[in-house]
Amino acid sequence: MKKHWIVTKEPLVGSSTSNIIRLLFENKFRVHPKYFLRLHFALFMSIFFMPFRMIERIFFYRKIKKTKIAEDPIFIIGLWRSGSTYLNSLLAKNRNYGYPHFADTFFTTRFSLAFPKLADKMVDRFLPETRPFDNVKISSEKPAEMEHSLISYYSCSFTDGMIFPRNFWKYANYATLDVPQRKRRKWLKWYLFNIKKITYKEKGKKLILKNPSNTGRIRTLLELFPNAKFIHIHRNPYYTYASSINLHTKAREVFSLQKWDEKEMKDSILKLYQNIYEQYSKDISLIPKENFINISYEEFLKNPISTIEKIHRKLDLIGFKEYKEAFQEYIQEQEDYKPNIHQITDEIVKVVDANYDYAFELFGYDKEK
Repeated sequence: MKKHWIVTKEPLVGSSTSNIIRLLFENKFRVHPKYFLRLHFALFMSIFFMPFRMIERIFFYRKIKKTKIAEDPIFIIGLWRSGSTYLNSLLAKNRNYGYPHFADTFFTTRFSLAFPKLADKMVDRFLPETRPFDNVKISSEKPAEMEHSLISYYSCSFTDGMIFPRNFWKYANYATLDVPQRKRRKWLKWYLFNIKKITYKEKGKKLILKNPSNTGRIRTLLELFPNAKFIHIHRNPYYTYASSINLHTKAREVFSLQKWDEKEMKDSILKLYQNIYEQYSKDISLIPKENFINISYEEFLKNPISTIEKIHRKLDLIGFKEYKEAFQEYIQEQEDYKPNIHQITDEIVKVVDANYDYAFELFGYDKEK
């Protein structure tokens, strides 16, 4: 099947019709004809899901708004393709803590409380068994990123830049919240709403929230949650960049409503990551030392169980001994997983050496000779 005929993975499927129209206006209705089917499917499903969204709003909106977040969350941050998904999935085995599931964050996000079984079935029906860019298994019950749910509520997500790549920076700037105050307030409103929603669903548990976009939002997250805990994971810059190209390409193939230029895409990856870590470097000192831990992907892969123990000990998390067996079982399950093997070409080395000095300095990686 041609990639532009794939419609079921379009994130806008779960969005409100008004939000889709808002996005179209923002982008001057610049949708390439080859993606008309994808847009029409999103609009059709948005209208189809409208009664489900309305029912959830009627019965749950006030309950969500009144939900108290008793304990500030644990944020997993670090660039995309740095191992945060594996880390998140492993930590989620500790059921003393809650987390958003795929059914809470993708196109069923706006009716996952009112119709949980339907949401699970639809996500399992429409989503592939594995992610297209790295073959990691996914399902309705797996831990997921809240960033995706922001697409459904308001056009204030980094991911919107994958849908409208010709206007990439209009949305990519949400990764550092370098946006007008009006839009920042909208982001704060819906981000906090989503955290309250997951807190309500998880019966008040302290949440583990993995989101690479939050790497550049530390200051804002601390304003919301002064006692939040942060786990930052980093990876060798050469592999991060090579894997990111694959991620952006595969995501745009199934998300985008516009054609894109490959060189512009690669340049935008470099610039985005520079922006994120420039903001990260400014704000990292705001986190109390006892609430922050920095780990490397390479060390995590070598010693996953000791890394998880170190995280629990440093951040004073409960349940390591209680769930140690569950951690070990999950680690064993991953032994057959075959990650993508990226060839580090001379071009990649040249580009990374010229643009990723901050990563080498911050995290102590050596440049290729």
